[in-house]
Amino acid sequence: MRKTYILAGSIFIVCIAVFVIVQSGGKTPHIPSSNDTDSEKAASILFSSSTRDVSLAVATSSRLTSTPYIVIGTAKLRIGIADTEATRELGLSGRTNLALDEGLFFVTDTPNMLGIWMKDMNFPIDVIWFDNNLKVITIVSNMLPDSYPTVYNPTVPAQYVLEVNAGVASKEGIKVGQKAVLINSSH
Repeated sequence: MRKTYILAGSIFIVCIAVFVIVQSGGKTPHIPSSNDTDSEKAASILFSSSTRDVSLAVATSSRLTSTPYIVIGTAKLRIGIADTEATRELGLSGRTNLALDEGLFFVTDTPNMLGIWMKDMNFPIDVIWFDNNLKVITIVSNMLPDSYPTVYNPTVPAQYVLEVNAGVASKEGIKVGQKAVLINSSH
């Protein structure tokens, strides 16, 4: 009788695994570990079985599900949101660095000639301006800290701006005309 339950449980696990793989487009589900980074999927399927029980667990991390991302070119970047006058003016000023998979995303209520300066910056950045549909309209690469007080502007009014490490735009194939996608952001 015990072997029947184990066999039935094993068949159940195989059926669930096949269903999940088919639903995920043939990709094997991610099994969460303590080494996961923010770029891992927010929800992962973990299958666990033993001779005493068969279980299916959905592992979800609130830290992952609440982190806003922007996807553009080949990049998926964690973003901080600058959506007030004070946070937009501060930008990345005073920070000593920025992780390669991070950026600061500026949000305004309406498109405008949103200027960016390098006041109190400690590292070079690429700046990407977007229209109200998240289409790239202007890119300025390798803005240097010593360029302050120069103010850089988009070629046409922009509603959003993304600041990333210098070289990211080129490395990730980000070009004028591309559309970005925001994930886990209310903006």
